Amino acid sequence: MKIPLERNDKIAEIISVLFLFAGILIVAFALPELPDTVPVHFNLKGEPNRYGSKYQLWIGVGVSLLLYIIFSVVSAYPHLYNYPSQKNDIDAQYKLGSKMTRSLKTWILLFLVILNYIIVQSAYSNSAKNAIWLIGFVIAIVAGHLIYFFNKWKKIK
Repeated sequence: MKIPLERNDKIAEIISVLFLFAGILIVAFALPELPDTVPVHFNLKGEPNRYGSKYQLWIGVGVSLLLYIIFSVVSAYPHLYNYPSQKNDIDAQYKLGSKMTRSLKTWILLFLVILNYIIVQSAYSNSAKNAIWLIGFVIAIVAGHLIYFFNKWKKIK
């Protein structure tokens, strides 16, 4: 089943691609100036607790690309989802499932761009103390999406 993209869907796709390219550009432009060893993991205080090669930053870019592809494929085949209800209007459920996946893809790519940026900045300061809000951001976005879309599914007749 082919779900036609509405204006908001097309905007979400464009924004997702922009976030993907932003992550690539952040790493590509920062890499020559970074020290050979950079912080790659942080504790809850924002202090580095694992270091790695500056080239490990490409792993984040690779994860972003992989997630972009996976979410794009999943949003293109909403009939494969396990829906929370068995309502009659299956087309509306497919459309809503596709929107949910596309929207979540955009937010996850934003998160990964921010994460790449924080890691690059922490290579200069050896700290990511101001980044603890990122964990709350991710939890709020995922929880908010689930609540929003499950409420929408309940309204489908």
